[in-house]
Amino acid sequence: MKKINIAIDGLSATGKGETTKYLAKQLNYKLLDSGAMYRGVTWDLKRKNIIPEDVTEIDLASIHIEFGENGHLYVNGKDVEHNIRTEVISKLTPQYAKEKIIRYYINKELKELVKERGYIAEGRDIANNIMPDAEIKLFLVGDSEIRAKRRQEQLKKKGILENVETIRIDLESRDHADMNRDVAPLVKHREAIEIDTTQISMDEQNEFILSIIQKYLGK
Repeated sequence: MKKINIAIDGLSATGKGETTKYLAKQLNYKLLDSGAMYRGVTWDLKRKNIIPEDVTEIDLASIHIEFGENGHLYVNGKDVEHNIRTEVISKLTPQYAKEKIIRYYINKELKELVKERGYIAEGRDIANNIMPDAEIKLFLVGDSEIRAKRRQEQLKKKGILENVETIRIDLESRDHADMNRDVAPLVKHREAIEIDTTQISMDEQNEFILSIIQKYLGK
């Protein structure tokens, strides 16, 4: 059966990453995590002490990003999945991601990848800017307090203790920045199916979205 492209956008901490990984495994599709790519660029530039405002095309040209078969992100051949999931990188990434030169660079890389069908991509602006022709477009939302509690639980599993109110404020700040940036803001595509994740578990979310895709595929 011919494969399609699936775009998943939405607010921070709505489980986009976990759902994308689940779907990729269930459908045998390629996973494309644009957020991980921005994190990877942020991690590389930070370790080189290059601040967002000073990034040049030469800096970006020296960064080679790819996803391994394990779904991990590799930067210049190094598995950086652990490095890019820290709270430091989480908070720094929006500062780098708002820079036009970085967004143009990553968007170009993404658009080249998805020319071949069979991708499930997640991020903030996938449907509008990377996969406008994706057969299925989803947009995940959720109450900020619930999202903060879920993020807090994720951090606890990593041994990180964070106040839920601090997390909520950070999430809302990131959402506001994403929605109001000059380049490729977070906006729901007119064809996207909106899914409110507030009252459902992660398993229910995964299964519900899988059912939408399987219905489209005629399975």
